[in-house]
Amino acid sequence: MIDQATLKAKFPEIRPLLNERQLRLVSLAEAKFLGHGGIKSVSEVCGLSRRSIEWAKVGKGLVRASIMPRGAWLQRCGVV
Repeated sequence: MIDQATLKAKFPEIRPLLNERQLRLVSLAEAKFLGHGGIKSVSEVCGLSRRSIEWAKVGKGLVRASIMPRGAWLQRCGVV
């Protein structure tokens, strides 16, 4: 069972500290922790659409690619 009261207490506390991308990623992590029905519950509480949270699932690969060790270089096509 998903505890709505805990979610309602948690998100107003952390929301001012996060930008939109970070909020989507935290929401996705919370939804995955909750399991079945987690995305729906989290979207109702935090105010993001279910689509935004699901988009974080798709964009997560970009986050992993952007976390690189210090001194590592990433070259994109067309960038000099």
